[in-house]
Amino acid sequence: MSRLDATCRDSDEPPAEESPRLRKKIESLESELIDQKIANRAKTQYIERLESERSTFIDRLQIQSRQIGQLETRLELQGGPEVGQLPEPKGQVEETASESRDPSEREPQPPTHDPVVTNDLSHPEDPR
Repeated sequence: MSRLDATCRDSDEPPAEESPRLRKKIESLESELIDQKIANRAKTQYIERLESERSTFIDRLQIQSRQIGQLETRLELQGGPEVGQLPEPKGQVEETASESRDPSEREPQPPTHDPVVTNDLSHPEDPR
């Protein structure tokens, strides 16, 4: 039931000659209001999802930053090169290009030996 119906029902006056036109306008405005409420709900849900993703991203970034700091400290304690002297990691573009080639066309890569990283900073076999 529209507001026009309620107004006409509450008053003793007969509906005006313009009531069909007013009725269409009211229905149009009510429909628009419903659409706006739905759009606002969708926007609110989207914003909440973005905030949640951002929070998760920042938490992961902080954890990784701490891990990098710990690894830099371990590297300095082990007498490795200064952090600024380390070679830059290869870019993702180069890796993607080498992965897209046929395996038989790839140049053989020398084996890499990555040190095993643990959270234990004590080294019993280290004579220091």
